[in-house]
Amino acid sequence: MCLYFFKMLQKASFALLLCLAVIGCGKSSPVAGTWVTKTKAYGFNAISFTNDGTFEATAATGTAPVFSGTWDIKDGQIDLNVDHSNGKELSEDSAQSFSGSISKDGKQIALGSAVFNKE
Repeated sequence: MCLYFFKMLQKASFALLLCLAVIGCGKSSPVAGTWVTKTKAYGFNAISFTNDGTFEATAATGTAPVFSGTWDIKDGQIDLNVDHSNGKELSEDSAQSFSGSISKDGKQIALGSAVFNKE
């Protein structure tokens, strides 16, 4: 009887691990990666989006991020929530949010007057 329960537990554990592996191997976001612009209107010319929903915007010198935070996509619009500026955490009162649009072909992101292309 114990051998039967051990084999059932082993099968159930394998099935659970398989499900977790499949869930953990989801698709990456189409915006994940580094996007660059020739316009330096906002003090940065590159923005890197990661699959975990965070981003960093950097200046041409490639030094520490100018600002960073989290991002989300809804209906072809990308929303950026800035919670760090020049390496310092912003208070809730000074945190900023702004939105941009993603082109229908997914090759450009427009943030104000700056148009970013994926590297």
